[in-house]
Amino acid sequence: MASKHKKSIDGKDLASDFKCQFCPFECVADHQLKSHLLRKHTAKEEMKFRCVSCSYASVERAALEKHVRFKHTKERPFMCGICGFSTHTLSSMARHKRAHLKSKPHSCKMCGASYADKKRLSEHMLSHSGEKPFACNSCSYKCRRKDNLGAHSMPPKANPNNSTPSNNNNTNRESHIIGHVNQDGSIRP
Repeated sequence: MASKHKKSIDGKDLASDFKCQFCPFECVADHQLKSHLLRKHTAKEEMKFRCVSCSYASVERAALEKHVRFKHTKERPFMCGICGFSTHTLSSMARHKRAHLKSKPHSCKMCGASYADKKRLSEHMLSHSGEKPFACNSCSYKCRRKDNLGAHSMPPKANPNNSTPSNNNNTNRESHIIGHVNQDGSIRP
């Protein structure tokens, strides 16, 4: 029997009997694991449904349609009654509401740090292992979170007030400049 549990909608614990062999994902049903494997662990070349606006690709037409609707439109059907925050998924709204309640049900067994969602706990666990799975293609920068790499690697935008001296790439993101500054003050490309 699995030692980790998931809560069902009515609050009862459900054993996570299905585990991904490639990542920490766990679920309670075989079809959920199959869907996860298709979405997360299929090579991009094998994904036949591709977004025309970005590099997103999927093995499922419904996933592509959802991606386009939520990433390339302003549609945000779920709104927080407390602060007005809006989002495109119910799960994202549930996570947001937990922040208002200060509820952090996912805690680290190594240090006790707790998080509102399992994804943030998984990212935290990388701090214990020292693993940084996301790497910049232009420099030696590595990080634990994909969004940090995205911010680091954001394409430069014309801004005469912020530029990297060594390669004259203008950027409006101070973190991008800082990310390419060596400890001795010189600039990495």
